[in-house]
Amino acid sequence: MKKIQIHFGLSILIPFICSGLSLLSVLTGFHSASKTAAHTQWLGLPFLFFPASAMTLIGGIIGFLMARFFLAPVETFMEATRPLVPETSPPNGHEDEMQRYRRVFREVGSALSRMEARTLFPDIVGESQSIREALEALRKVAPTDTTVLITGESGTGKEKMAEALHKRSRRSAGPLIRINCVSIPDGLLESELFGHEKGSFTGADRMRKGKFELAHGGTLFLDEIGDMPMALQGKLLRVLQEKTIQRVGGDKDITVDVRIVAATHQNLEKAVTEGRFREDLFYRLHVFRLMLPPLRERREDIPFFCRDFTRTTGVAVSGEAMAQLVAGSWPGNVRELLNVLEGAAVFSEGGKILTQHLSAAGLMAAGESGRNEAVLAEAAVRFQEKSFQLDAFLKEMEKRILMEALKESNGVQARAAEKLGINPRSMWHRVKKYALQKDDPKT
Repeated sequence: MKKIQIHFGLSILIPFICSGLSLLSVLTGFHSASKTAAHTQWLGLPFLFFPASAMTLIGGIIGFLMARFFLAPVETFMEATRPLVPETSPPNGHEDEMQRYRRVFREVGSALSRMEARTLFPDIVGESQSIREALEALRKVAPTDTTVLITGESGTGKEKMAEALHKRSRRSAGPLIRINCVSIPDGLLESELFGHEKGSFTGADRMRKGKFELAHGGTLFLDEIGDMPMALQGKLLRVLQEKTIQRVGGDKDITVDVRIVAATHQNLEKAVTEGRFREDLFYRLHVFRLMLPPLRERREDIPFFCRDFTRTTGVAVSGEAMAQLVAGSWPGNVRELLNVLEGAAVFSEGGKILTQHLSAAGLMAAGESGRNEAVLAEAAVRFQEKSFQLDAFLKEMEKRILMEALKESNGVQARAAEKLGINPRSMWHRVKKYALQKDDPKT
C-alpha cells in the first residue's frame, strides 16, 4: 500500500505554529490563574473562550505577516537566481520548501564559487563542467606553496594552467621559469636545471646559474617531467627534499626557495610500474594533482575558443564551420584547434571562416563516414535556427553516439568505452547521466 504524504508550505505552517503558541500561552495563563486565585468560580469556559479565540487569531495574523515578511525576499532571491540553479528532480519525486531552499542556496553558493574562479582566471577559455572544476581546484591551490602536478594529453593547456596558477599565487611578484625536460639533450639538462661553475666541462668559460636559482622566490615549471632521465630524477628528488642545489662542477650547497609545478602527458603511475620513473619522486610531485580533460570530452568549449579567436583576430567562424569543428576528433586538443583556426583564417575571405577553409587548413571530417557527415549536416541546419541551443544539441549527439556504441558492443560498457576512446569510468558516468541502462538492460 502506497504511503500517503501530506505537505504544507511554510506560508501555512508559520501562521499555524504562531496561532498554536498563542493558544498555548492563553491556556497556560488560565491554568496558572485558576491555581492561584482565591475564588475561581468565575474562571470558567465562557470566560476562556473569547481571549483564547482572540489570541489565536492575533497569533495567526502575526504568523502570516512574518511569513510574508521573511519569505517574500527569499522567493525574490530564488527567482533571481533561477538561471544559476540547474533543474533537478528530487529522489522521492517531491521536494518541500525547506528542501528547495537548501538546494538553491547550495547551488547558488557553488555557482558563485565557479564565477569567482572564472573571474580569477580570465585567460583560461571554456565553460564546460570539467574546466570549471579544474579552475575551482586551481583557485584553492594557487595561494599555497603546494607542489602541483598537471596531467593531460599534449595540447590540453597545461602550460596555460601553470601560468594562471603562478599569477594567482603569493609568488606572483617573483619569476616564472619554464623548462621543457624533453627538448633539452640529457647531457645539458643537468646544467640547465642546476647551473655550472666555470671550467666544469668543455665550453664552460664562465659560471652560469641554472633554472632553480633563476626561479628563486618564484615558480619553476617542469614541463614533460615524465621524460626526465632516470639519473637526473634522483638529483631532482634531493633538491625537493633538501631545498638546496649544487652547480655542476661545484661543491657548495645553494639554498633555493622555489615552488615546483610539473606537467606531463604520460601516465606516471604506469611509468613507475615499468621502472621508467622513480616512485619516491612521483610521490614528491604528486602532492596536488590537476587533471585536464582532452578537448573531445569538452566539445561544448569549442565555440568559446572560436569566440576568443574572433575577438583577437577579427575573423569570424560560420555556423557550418562551427558544426564541423565541434564534430572533430582533435587528437592534438586545444593546440590543434587553434592551429586549424589560424590556418583557416589565412584562406578565409571577407573575415569569415567557411568549411572549405577548414579543409584547406588540414581539418578532416570526423571519421569520414556518412554517419558523421549526417551529424555535421544536421548541426549546420539546426545552427541556423533561432532556438538553437548548443549544449542541448551536444547532449543529444553524445547520447546518440553512446547508444550506438553500446549497441555495437552488445551492451558491454568496457568495449563501448574502448571504441569511443574514453576510460570505462567516464563511460559509466555518461551511461548513468543519460539513464541508458533503462534503454538496454545489458548496459
